Formats: sequence, structure tokens, C-alpha cells
Amino acid sequence: VEAAPAGGLTCRFWDFASTEKALAKDDPDFTAGVLMRLVDGVTYVLDCFAEQLGPVAAETTMRNLSRQDAADAGRVRSRYMSRWELEPGAAAIRYNRQLVAQLAGIDAAGRHSQGDKITRAKPLAAQAQAGNVKLVRGAWNEAWLRHMHGQPDLAHDDIMDASAGAYNALAAGATPQKARSYDGGAN
Repeated sequence: VEAAPAGGLTCRFWDFASTEKALAKDDPDFTAGVLMRLVDGVTYVLDCFAEQLGPVAAETTMRNLSRQDAADAGRVRSRYMSRWELEPGAAAIRYNRQLVAQLAGIDAAGRHSQGDKITRAKPLAAQAQAGNVKLVRGAWNEAWLRHMHGQPDLAHDDIMDASAGAYNALAAGATPQKARSYDGGAN
């Protein structure tokens, strides 16, 4: 489609990697951020970012795109969320607090994953098969489709992880939930 409708709920979900591509033969994981909007039961994939970045560049990109996304969502009266996977362990909880602080003023939070990667992607796949997922035309469309249709056989699953995370966050955010603190506990 050419554009997504206004309103609804918008989320960019991040799948972070931490190794910058240094040599032509290197093939580290990608930092991927997929932006989606849920309006009247239809999910619109608005953007897909995926690059092999080191930690500083990944954080800078996440911060800049999240602020831009929030401003864009505000212009079309859509509530915006920035989300990422909250890895287990104390260091990840501290890192999560850092990311939330960098996005002050934005609904930002890490989320614990539920189940394996393919299981997490199945709700998005089911909606796509039912015709309830639309891509907004962009230069990233072909790469996103190739990646999603190539799973689980591709070497990388970062775009799928970010896409599933965005969809699942939208589905959870569309219904009232108890607020969660930065470490996953209830407030």
C-alpha cells in the first residue's frame, strides 16, 4: 500500500546485535528495527532497518529512529511504543534501564521473550496468511519479504525477530495490560 491510515498503535521493535562488520568475509548478526502500525485489525509494516553495527552505532540509531518514529506517529494521532527484547541477567536489566533513560518521554521498554523464535513469529504469519498484514511501499520491501519467506533456513533471523516482536507488542498493547517495570516485574 502507499500509506498506512492514521490512528491506531505504532511500535518499532529492536533486535540488537553487537558486532560491526569489519571485513568483507565477516557476517555478524544485524541490528534490526521493524516499525509497524495496527489500525482496525490490520497491521501495516511501515519500515525495516537492518545493519551490521557495533553497540554505539546501534544505540545511536535506535535513539534517533525512535524519536523520529514518535514524532511521526504523533502527527497521525497514533500512540507510539519502542520495544526490544530483554535478555536474561543482571547486566541486561542495567542496560535496559540505560535504554529507557535515553528515550525519556517515549513509551519505551524491554520485553522478555516468550517461546522460541519460530513460535514468536507464528501470530504475525497467521495474520499475513489471513490478509491482515500490509507493507507500506519502500526500498526495504523486497529485502524484508525475502528475509521473512526464507525463515528458518537463512543464516540470520534478526528481521524476523524484530518483526515478530513488533507485531506481538502491538497485539499486547491493543488490549489493556498491567504496567511492567524495567525488570519485567509488575508495578
